[in-house]
Amino acid sequence: MPNLSFIIFGLKITPFFWGLVLGLVLGSFLFWRRLRDDYPEDEIFNLTLWLIIASLVFSWLLGQLFEFLIRIFIIQPLPWAFHLKFSFAGAVLGVIFVIVFKGRNLKKNFWEIFDTLVLPFLYLILLGGLGLFFKQNYFFYLIYSFVGLLGLIVYPLVQRKYRSFSWYKSGKTGFLATSFSFLVFFIFFLLAFWQRNILYWEHYSWLVIALCSLGALYYRSERNFKEDLWRK
Repeated sequence: MPNLSFIIFGLKITPFFWGLVLGLVLGSFLFWRRLRDDYPEDEIFNLTLWLIIASLVFSWLLGQLFEFLIRIFIIQPLPWAFHLKFSFAGAVLGVIFVIVFKGRNLKKNFWEIFDTLVLPFLYLILLGGLGLFFKQNYFFYLIYSFVGLLGLIVYPLVQRKYRSFSWYKSGKTGFLATSFSFLVFFIFFLLAFWQRNILYWEHYSWLVIALCSLGALYYRSERNFKEDLWRK
């Protein structure tokens, strides 16, 4: 497969970069289209801009932290300097931070905004996985795209039916965000383990996000933990 990467002003541009850019553009459009009936366009634009900025900043900061910990605890201490290393988990934390704290200004249920981000999130995974495949020429990365594609297929059905799930008593918003977040990040963690990679903090962070999503899903269901525990 030909090398599709090139360098502009000393910066290496890869298919993975274009996959992320296309995913962000498409995701921003879907985000705007799903919120335009309930929010002013300027508020949607400002929120989208904050989401992109925060995701990049948090992604870089967490990437630096993971790199620092790896050099300190995994390999022999080496000179360490700031560089372009990003963390997918950090981007998620940035999005959560913006929606929880800045989203309150919209005077709406922020769980609705989280649910609105699920579709852009799945497209980002689909296109990002394709970008990784064309960058690395490694067919394994197509599995990530398949996860995104499978999520896009089942999304409409889950969106229509989740309020009727007997175990999801409340029927409240937030089900889409918490359930898809749990499934996607747990699958990512399993894929990293299956590859037999050394599970550095980045991969463990995916497991943490998955477990937190599962806890948030249970919280939004308004089930009684004592009753569920007593039944078991």
